[in-house]
Amino acid sequence: MFPSVRLRAHATVRTRRRRPGTAPAGRSASYAEFPVRSEARMPEAFRVAGLAATRVGPEHLDGLVGLDSDPQVMASLGGPRPREVTEAHLGYDMEQWEREGFGMYALVAEGGDVIGRAGFRSTVLAGVEEVEVGYSLLTGWWGRGIATAAVDQIIGLAGLTELALSIAATVGPANRASLRVLEKAGFVYERQLVRAGETMGLYRRVLPPGPWGEGPGVVTADGCPVEVYAALPADGRAKLVDDRIRAGSSVLDLGCGTGRIAEPLAALGHRVVGVDNSPEMLVHLRAAQPVKADIATLDLGDRFDAVILASNLVNHPDPATRQALLDVAAAHFTPSGVLLVERQPPSWFEQCHAGHTNTATIGEVTTILNVHARLGDLVSATVTYGLRGRRWSQHFTTRWLTDDDLRRALADAGLDLQGLFGPDGTWAAAMHARPR
Repeated sequence: MFPSVRLRAHATVRTRRRRPGTAPAGRSASYAEFPVRSEARMPEAFRVAGLAATRVGPEHLDGLVGLDSDPQVMASLGGPRPREVTEAHLGYDMEQWEREGFGMYALVAEGGDVIGRAGFRSTVLAGVEEVEVGYSLLTGWWGRGIATAAVDQIIGLAGLTELALSIAATVGPANRASLRVLEKAGFVYERQLVRAGETMGLYRRVLPPGPWGEGPGVVTADGCPVEVYAALPADGRAKLVDDRIRAGSSVLDLGCGTGRIAEPLAALGHRVVGVDNSPEMLVHLRAAQPVKADIATLDLGDRFDAVILASNLVNHPDPATRQALLDVAAAHFTPSGVLLVERQPPSWFEQCHAGHTNTATIGEVTTILNVHARLGDLVSATVTYGLRGRRWSQHFTTRWLTDDDLRRALADAGLDLQGLFGPDGTWAAAMHARPR
């Protein structure tokens, strides 16, 4: 089975013209100019489902020949291939790695045996330039969830490298095993197309830039289901903030959502202004003053005794966006005031390997975290929420900030880190740096 990935459009791209005749045997040579983001490059090795996934090379040829000559493995992939065709495919895959910075991986078990392949090949589907994600496994490894895990992790890595905008998968209607893999990996049926004379279903999984979500009712631009957030109980964060500020302080809560921190703080006697870009979130504020605005461009012309940047916004995957948030926060508290920043603690990232899951219950709301991929300090994950028989999904990428990373980011905004507090150092307090 061979799904595919559409590339995201970027202002900065490099274009590579493919040489005629470089497609492997059995595939179209009609490759057009193919834009790839300059910085995009997939990792050459990782682990998935207990296997080593390694950029394909000559050392994998014999294993791939064994895979391609198995009639059961190749039943939905055009039938068994002779060695010379497998060798041609391998040559093309190796060239594509050099040319594009992504390609196929050999799936290698303990002991060094190649038990499958998974990864990307560039192609054209229905006249659209795509990158196909494909996989195959020896029959003895079927039924273990390896294909689903490999597809999910490879797509997650493509998202973390900002290579892909959406993943399209083509599969014949009789290939029920691959259809199940697609369903588990979050693909949605799009339409039919004819490929190599066969009618196939085209499925797609979307990977837009930034966080996004889906489910009933209102879901904000960054993927937050409003009904779920409104149902979440107060969780003690307001008390952590209250302990760090003076009685009757003026407080600016950036990204306040439904007011889980802002409303309890107002009840404790503070003057609270809550900023969010979702009017559906802000309607839940009662005691706090709502302001509809984007944080990164906020200019209230006022300064507060304390500014809150909660909800792990500081872990934004884009350093420039993170810095813009901190710059705005710094501009909105008094010279003697304090900025209180909530981050994902290092211990959270330490456990977030690909395939990690965690289930929790918060009041009426159940949450299931599924980590798709990890690349350096970036993690791609989905949280699934359950409430009163309904479900929502929120997809996001977050960046690990060490204590030193946080200290440097604050310094770039003209702030000094005063200390960490809260469970596992989740919160940081910062003040304006003194002139040196």
